[in-house]
Amino acid sequence: MQADLHHHLPGALALRRLLLRPDLAGSGEPRKTQRQAVRSEWRSIVNSTSWIYPFIILGGVLQTCGAAMNAQLFHSLGNRWLASSVSFAVITAFFLCVFAMFPTPLPTAEGLANMPWWAVVGGLVGAVQVYAGLTLVNKVGAGTFVGLTVTAALTTSLVLDHYGWFHMPTHAINTGRIIGAALMIGGVFLISKN
Repeated sequence: MQADLHHHLPGALALRRLLLRPDLAGSGEPRKTQRQAVRSEWRSIVNSTSWIYPFIILGGVLQTCGAAMNAQLFHSLGNRWLASSVSFAVITAFFLCVFAMFPTPLPTAEGLANMPWWAVVGGLVGAVQVYAGLTLVNKVGAGTFVGLTVTAALTTSLVLDHYGWFHMPTHAINTGRIIGAALMIGGVFLISKN
């Protein structure tokens, strides 16, 4: 059974093994060195690829839940701008805590100099999605809202991939991708029909 778990969750088990290592727990090794070892192991987990697709699927599930939760936040607070601010304040606090745990690497002067002007606007673009979830998901329903969001994102991503916008690697549009997008559009139409 553990071999099966190791097959499916190698990163989590590797971190668990590190945290339970008796040589770290009882050696009197300085806490700073232990933290560095945990951070190093965590980075190796993040850099592996076995967790990527499950995490993307989890993100999709949580996006749907988040839209409904944001709608309730707006309903409770009554002010859409306050609700948007609270939503982003929680996100900001979370990532500040993560940054405090993993403060390196820091940006370099060269990286900042070469950063395109639009790179910092990504959060503002995300604010449109949060605002839409706050104010519109109750009007159209979670299924239609997420269906429209995902389909719009998918069709836009096909164009973005094809032309390599925003410095993304190019992936040409082909027949399979077009059929997939058409099926998504058809699926949204069926979901949104009352």
